[in-house]
Amino acid sequence: MTRPSYTRALSRTLEPLGFVRDGKDWRRLRGEVEDCVNLQKSWVDGSVTVNLFAKNVETERILKSIPCEEGLGIR
Repeated sequence: MTRPSYTRALSRTLEPLGFVRDGKDWRRLRGEVEDCVNLQKSWVDGSVTVNLFAKNVETERILKSIPCEEGLGIR
C-alpha cells in the first residue's frame, strides 16, 4: 500500500477550481479577493493541517500604505 500524498490530493482538487500552487500554498484571485489554501506538515508526528484564508487585496494595499512603527503581520 502506498502512502497518501496530501500535496497531490490538494493539487488535483484545487487546480480545476482555479488555484495555482506555489510551494505549500495554493492561491487564486477572484476580483479583489485572494483565496489561499496552505498545507502545514508537523515535524514531530507527521500530522497534517490545512489552513484556509481569504483576503481583500485592495484592503491589504491600503493597510500597507499607512505608515506605522511596527510591521504588519500581513501574508
